[in-house]
Amino acid sequence: MKLAVTIEDLLKAANDIHETMEAKATGQPCDSDRYEELRQLLLSDPRSREHAPQVLWDYRSLGSFWMYIKYVSATYPGRRKHLEEVFRPLFKALEVISWSAMSDASISDVLKRLGYQAVQEAWAKALDRRRRDPDGAITSARAVLEATCKQILEECSVEYDRTLDLPRLYKQAAKVLNLGADTCSEGAFKQALGGCVSVVCGLAAIRNELGDAHGKGQDGRLPMPFEAELAVNLAGAMASFLFQTLEHQQR
Repeated sequence: MKLAVTIEDLLKAANDIHETMEAKATGQPCDSDRYEELRQLLLSDPRSREHAPQVLWDYRSLGSFWMYIKYVSATYPGRRKHLEEVFRPLFKALEVISWSAMSDASISDVLKRLGYQAVQEAWAKALDRRRRDPDGAITSARAVLEATCKQILEECSVEYDRTLDLPRLYKQAAKVLNLGADTCSEGAFKQALGGCVSVVCGLAAIRNELGDAHGKGQDGRLPMPFEAELAVNLAGAMASFLFQTLEHQQR
């Protein structure tokens, strides 16, 4: 059974192919078969493909790459500098995804520990849809926060109107947790809590405009994967913060 390619696998592949190409560019021994294997991996995975340097797309073998790189610069330092520049966007993108994956795992651990099934299911859908179905991911991100607020209100035995929109649900849950900006005396944290309200309202607006819960007209645009990633990450961070606040207050 073929194992799934992890983000760490892609980071290592990017580093290895960069070193292989640098070796070729500076007259060092290098493995042509390994280059082709790494190239295929990086160009076949959507996480690396969209950020891969053009040089990987253009040259299928180290031999053809050599015919390019020898004219880029007459010096080894010049060739190294060129490769560092063209590979920088790929390394940066993969590192961001890696950091995001660590954040995903942390949020998932919190939700799993607390055992709130509806929130866990909405979070799993949001993660699954984030890149392959951006508008669905945005709808799921809102569902994460809605389920979180409802769960907190139910845990605290607070009655609420199930038809409330997300901003009003959040306001009610934040009040129960004493997280309203008007209840905090610390200036910086008070400002941060005010920002949380803006995040919630923004997620509600994004879902209405870009989510898949409403039909789109001819002029309606689809969200980009990075926009969906922002919505999902914000929803997950907010849910984790709210649940950990509840957990702390229940001790």
